[in-house]
Amino acid sequence: EVQWVGDAIDLREVGKLSFRRGMYTSARRVSAVPQLSCVRGPACSTHAATVDNVVCSNQGSNDRGEVQWACSANLDSAVRLGETTVTCEGFTSSADRLKLRGSCGLEYALHYTSSSGHHHNHNQHHTPPPPYHRPSSSSSGGSSDVDGFSAFIIIVVLGIVGWCASMGKPAGGGPAPNP
Repeated sequence: EVQWVGDAIDLREVGKLSFRRGMYTSARRVSAVPQLSCVRGPACSTHAATVDNVVCSNQGSNDRGEVQWACSANLDSAVRLGETTVTCEGFTSSADRLKLRGSCGLEYALHYTSSSGHHHNHNQHHTPPPPYHRPSSSSSGGSSDVDGFSAFIIIVVLGIVGWCASMGKPAGGGPAPNP
């Protein structure tokens, strides 16, 4: 049985994760993202809308303690899942081993099968994953946190506050004269 404290959960204790098209992750420190995101592969543009549900099973941890996931889906015979990456929001920080329950999303590649009859250019450029995901492992499907965008926003806000504070002081550094 999975044990958690409040909404914090250890993914090493989770047997399976289910992801559904059109659903969003839970979020606390970062923005919610779609549970399913086709981020690369030649079949993304034509078949991603047909991927309704993906189930990923815990295969144990690698030597870095990252959970390895094996993912499967009922797909059209013309396509297959490629690389999959599970990403989750850390409960208290990006480095937290515990994750926010319900915050996991799946990024995946979608490829044509050899029997599909689709011929595509293997040298074409594929769109990289969105900036809010930082996968910790590529084809192994490890889990990671997704809060780089939040850090960027904080830096921008602090810069604006600092600039505004400096604009209110006269050049001499003393108090402003009364008009």
